[in-house]
Amino acid sequence: MIDKIFSTVKGELSKQLGSKFQLDAPQAEKVIAASKDSIQTGLMKEVSSGNVNGLLNLFNGKTGMQGNPLISGMATQLIGTLTSKVGLNQQMASSVGNFIVPFIMGKLADNKPSGGFDVASLTNLVGGEGGSLMSKAKETLSKVFG
Repeated sequence: MIDKIFSTVKGELSKQLGSKFQLDAPQAEKVIAASKDSIQTGLMKEVSSGNVNGLLNLFNGKTGMQGNPLISGMATQLIGTLTSKVGLNQQMASSVGNFIVPFIMGKLADNKPSGGFDVASLTNLVGGEGGSLMSKAKETLSKVFG
């Protein structure tokens, strides 16, 4: 699902990175790619550490994005990636990271299934449609929830 969300919002996100942060198209592309990887890794890290309820509460709207430690942690991770891999300076990386993470997480939350996210839909969100991330997510969630 993360791939789908990023594909859907890529144009909008690229325009916003240009207008709000004056990033040109190649820079925006790099930022978007790094953001996708960083957010997916952050979500997997939360699942692996057993914070499934925190993610479910966030995506189901039971906890807000503003001041949420999950959002802050992922933004911090992304900021590091933007400075080290994309080459943004710390101030720009901080501004961009603190914009992108809530933006994408909000888009993910907006795509919740009817009735809200549950363990199965969270597994699909975190792991995608298949592959090693999906297997790891299923394994971790089955350990947490039996």
